[in-house]
Amino acid sequence: MSFFFDFFKGVTMGDYARDISVCPIEGGLFLVSACDSCGGIGEKELDEVNVPAALVGKLTVRVALMELISVGAAPKLMTVSLSTEPNPTGKEILKGIEGELNSIGLNQLPRTISSEKNIKTRQTAVGIGVTGICQKDKLRVDRSLPGDYVYCLGKPKVGAEITSTEDPEMTTLKHVTELSAVSNIHDILPIGSQGIEKELQQLMSRRGFRLTDMTHNLDLQKSAGPASCLIFSSPDKYPRLNNNLPLSCLGRFYSS
Repeated sequence: MSFFFDFFKGVTMGDYARDISVCPIEGGLFLVSACDSCGGIGEKELDEVNVPAALVGKLTVRVALMELISVGAAPKLMTVSLSTEPNPTGKEILKGIEGELNSIGLNQLPRTISSEKNIKTRQTAVGIGVTGICQKDKLRVDRSLPGDYVYCLGKPKVGAEITSTEDPEMTTLKHVTELSAVSNIHDILPIGSQGIEKELQQLMSRRGFRLTDMTHNLDLQKSAGPASCLIFSSPDKYPRLNNNLPLSCLGRFYSS
């Protein structure tokens, strides 16, 4: 675990290509921030993928919160940068954000919101940042151990493949909060545009691990868009989960 403590001598999670930064503060607490952005997806004339603006807001805030909660932090405040007019697009994006916050009881989360009021916008774009705090012993960063199995929950999906937040093959905030409550689950990594393989390789590089091969039918290089799937590590060969999402074993860690 020496790397875990070396990690906090001025290096942030952002240096490891995750959208997370971790900073020690007083009293054995850590300040954790996460962010996500979305552009060219919505209902405007220059958007590449046409979906409701509310869906854009719902999925973008979902990703930022999944990143934060997956490392054990409790959300405390949020910023929303709308690169659109306040109404109607901005209003619909905020409606989607509100619905996602309500889904896990965070409807009272303080938030700062800004929108574009000077220029007419022809393409949808939004950035969301979430800040939280975490006790040192609760921080879930690079905790995987030799012998752990690595699983993928959900399937990688991106762009036009995603038409609903209730896709039965996509992970949600509830799945992350449920996994976070299981003591024998070590690392939880939401997967985004870099794909499963990239996130997995970065984790193994930091921990000095290699991976045994397992048979599965996942495209490990494919973008998972708005964290449509996640990977987690556990010593359990047959983890019992309270959901029906697709679960694939990617292999087992061993020291290289």
